[in-house]
Amino acid sequence: MNDTDITYLVDTLDAADEPWNLWRAAGGKWIVQRGEGRTDPASRTLEGSTLPEVLQLAVDSKRLPMIPRKPELRHYNLEKRAGALPWNLLCSGHSFRIIKRKSDAKIALEQCQIQQRENIDAWIDEHFLFTSTHTAGVDFYWVDR
Repeated sequence: MNDTDITYLVDTLDAADEPWNLWRAAGGKWIVQRGEGRTDPASRTLEGSTLPEVLQLAVDSKRLPMIPRKPELRHYNLEKRAGALPWNLLCSGHSFRIIKRKSDAKIALEQCQIQQRENIDAWIDEHFLFTSTHTAGVDFYWVDR
């Protein structure tokens, strides 16, 4: 491989929408890191014995997709309170919203339940088939919301 080929590989890496770093380790191996490093779960570290080899590995490596985790199922309910704002909308046992009228509280409760159902259904439609037929950490990475 000549200098033109190495320049082509470097230009290919530079054209990608992903940062990359190249260094030579103490043992003489060449190392390329693609991604943001420790802060990026999709970051890849590749090593090779020659510069052209490790650059080619870096060009051939692919970034794995980042899939958000399935939304948690939360329990919403109403609690009667004393005082000027007597209704407390609870989300998984924690105060979520304080509402003055019972009718408004029931509407808010229904809206929260509908929104939760829509979020879970959208996740299932978009990600369930892929995540059920592939392996996390090998074919994709989970991302916490």
